[in-house]
Amino acid sequence: MSGKIIRIKKMLAAFGEAFDCWNTARGERRLLKKKEKLFADVQLSVEQNAAIDDLFGKNRVNHDWHRLFTSFTGKFDPTYIPGDVYIYIERALNDLRQKRVLSDKNLQFSLFSGLERAHSPCRCPRRILSCVNDVFVTEDGDFKQKTEAVSYLADVGDVVVKATIDTSSGRDVCVCDFHDGVDVKSAKSVQEIMERVGMHNFIVQEKVRQSATMARIYPKSVNTFRVISYLLDGECHIAPVIMRMGRRGAEVDNVHFGGIFIAVNSDGTLGKTAFTEYQERLDTHPDTGIVFAQESLPYYPKLVETARLLHSCVPLLGIVSWDLCIDDNEKVVLIEANTLAQSMWLPQIAHGCGVFQENTERILGLLR
Repeated sequence: MSGKIIRIKKMLAAFGEAFDCWNTARGERRLLKKKEKLFADVQLSVEQNAAIDDLFGKNRVNHDWHRLFTSFTGKFDPTYIPGDVYIYIERALNDLRQKRVLSDKNLQFSLFSGLERAHSPCRCPRRILSCVNDVFVTEDGDFKQKTEAVSYLADVGDVVVKATIDTSSGRDVCVCDFHDGVDVKSAKSVQEIMERVGMHNFIVQEKVRQSATMARIYPKSVNTFRVISYLLDGECHIAPVIMRMGRRGAEVDNVHFGGIFIAVNSDGTLGKTAFTEYQERLDTHPDTGIVFAQESLPYYPKLVETARLLHSCVPLLGIVSWDLCIDDNEKVVLIEANTLAQSMWLPQIAHGCGVFQENTERILGLLR
């Protein structure tokens, strides 16, 4: 292949990646527009606006992002990272091809399931069945035809079925209880559930039983911690941690599906207030009556240790958002790793501070 053709291929690949970032950032700006009412009463001072401009320099940003984040806790922080700017930070830290491949949940299981055998503090949910490009494989490594796979799941009981490619915010995730080929919760057949989550690529996993401490806060969903790790100058840093919970009887904790989220401090205490995406504020869990400010969880050191261990397995990625939970044996379970459009607004809203904190200028330097 001639050098000219190679250069053209590289140019086209770079253009495709740039367009992907531009389009994703455009979507973030649309979401900001939808939330204008949330920050309509928030006005930044001259000093606050100047602090933003001093930090971001020539990379001028829309200050409405800072108004939005400030509107939740009342705390202003010039280091808040706007949603559309983060897309380009992620591009600088994560190679597009690698992050797309590693976003596949079937591959994540293959990458990280061996950690448990290495006596790590972390495990993956048991994989019961996987489907990759219409190839069905059981947990024992047996290949199945589609009809055999349907029969294999007929009486498997409590499981989680989720699409493995191009998913986010709990979309295409089903918590099921299969008996006689039917999910007793939804009255849908195994075949219908497969079709709902995406017939060609999905995974069926055990339904993790969470610790008694976590279940006391809210028992219906498996409540998860979002722990973001990022690499900078050869060191692994941990962003402010949050916890997500379901409510109103929901079996998933995803924010876009009505879940709530709250800050987890480094000493294990929870923040005073949990939030919804559209700024509902809750000082107690509406289903269990738990007062958040009175809760202290002993898991923070274990979560940080686990995130660093997991990231050491994929140092080719600069930033990963890990969804972790605590099972009934008090062990950390990796629910999934997020490598695309990682919702940096969650920790910023919950903690009232920028996601990269003292490292913000160095991160922005990657863009310059």
